[in-house]
Amino acid sequence: MAQKSLNFAQYRAADITIFTVIGTVFEVIVTIAATKWFPEQAFSISFVYLFVALVAMRWGAWMLIPSTTCAIAYCIVLKASWQMHLVVIAGNAFCVLLLALHKLIGKQRIRDSAWWTTLYMFAVYAFISLGRFLVGLPMPDITIAASLNSILYDALPAVFALIVVLICRKQNGLFEDQKHYLIRTQKERDKEIRQSDIDEE
Repeated sequence: MAQKSLNFAQYRAADITIFTVIGTVFEVIVTIAATKWFPEQAFSISFVYLFVALVAMRWGAWMLIPSTTCAIAYCIVLKASWQMHLVVIAGNAFCVLLLALHKLIGKQRIRDSAWWTTLYMFAVYAFISLGRFLVGLPMPDITIAASLNSILYDALPAVFALIVVLICRKQNGLFEDQKHYLIRTQKERDKEIRQSDIDEE
């Protein structure tokens, strides 16, 4: 029996699930490493910026899924207060502002240019940092100094995410709108088939 191919919705669900699970597992690992194994270090690595950027480029607003699961995983590992849960989850959700860049610049232009990709990754970091800062302002247990320190603490993970995404943009379809990717690859297959038919004639 021939295997039934996935429709677009199924492909999207599977793709987002894979990226979300990988991102969340990595977030758990690096958070444990930072808090249990290397607590004296003044920096850590987080995967939220990387996976938010990848899913945002591939699927747009669906980026909110990995942004939320990574935030929950981070807070659970830290045994954070409900205030911190709110700050990180709601703050991460500010990544949805990336949709404005998709409209203003265009996903393909962002992908094709290393400079636009760099700006895009800076925006991922800036939007999430801004979100956490603004959500944390009314919290009595979270000071402005602590919020600013947290922003600086996440600078290294943002640089790490930038480097990885600059590599990913060179890989076919990885850092690309998936509707655009599927249409492009289908056109390429159709062209190859037509060329093959011509050659056989």
